[in-house]
Amino acid sequence: MIKPKNNKKSKKVNAEKMTTWLIFIIIAFALIVLLFTAKSMFFPQQNIISETSAASDHFGAGGFTEYDLILAKELMDKDGDGKCDVCGMDIDFCIESGQLQCNMGGKTEKLNIGVLDKTKQKDHYHADFKVFIDGQELNFNQEQFFVKSRFVHVENDVQGDSGEVIHMHASGVPLWLFFESIGMKFEKECFTVDTGVEYCNNAEKSLKLYVNGQSNSEFGDYVFNEEDKILISYGDKSEDVSGQLNSVTDNAKNH
Repeated sequence: MIKPKNNKKSKKVNAEKMTTWLIFIIIAFALIVLLFTAKSMFFPQQNIISETSAASDHFGAGGFTEYDLILAKELMDKDGDGKCDVCGMDIDFCIESGQLQCNMGGKTEKLNIGVLDKTKQKDHYHADFKVFIDGQELNFNQEQFFVKSRFVHVENDVQGDSGEVIHMHASGVPLWLFFESIGMKFEKECFTVDTGVEYCNNAEKSLKLYVNGQSNSEFGDYVFNEEDKILISYGDKSEDVSGQLNSVTDNAKNH
């Protein structure tokens, strides 16, 4: 006599297998969710572009550089609560809209920076410039200096004048911001290079700023105009800088 199959036992085994697979799927799904949650918590996406893309296509990603992001938070969110101190909006929203300084107020006599012009149609200015320290010209045609701020920078220009023309993509951006973005400082009394060495006024030497051949006392607070020719020179007080002035290029008009 043929014994009937044990359907109950077979069904029980199948149910146990299904339960095991179901538990495995639930655990796997939970792990995936946990990984994505941890990534968003500990590695939040920020509106920052990479240094490589910044140098090649500095408006392609549409975001701030790391320097811009830090400065924007310093200027708009001093208490660090994530809200703009002036308008109360979420600080990330202000940054996403292109604000380095709140455009609803908070302007000062020496700082009145406009919204980043990503279109390059409204606020897009260029100036030729040179910096001399004790008669030696500084070389800004180096990748380490390219596009450290979206607002004002030097870049790898296809025109062949890289490092000789400053680009400004908003209104009211002072020179100190450009130099600070590349690790330097341009102040009234001192010029600090990217190695940290300071060149300050003393009994024999002084820091000078010339704009279009004329002495200018604004120093780092100066906001350049289209096709300005800028010379920053540190050296003997009686030094003849005519050669340095003549060395400033005339390439801004090509941009």
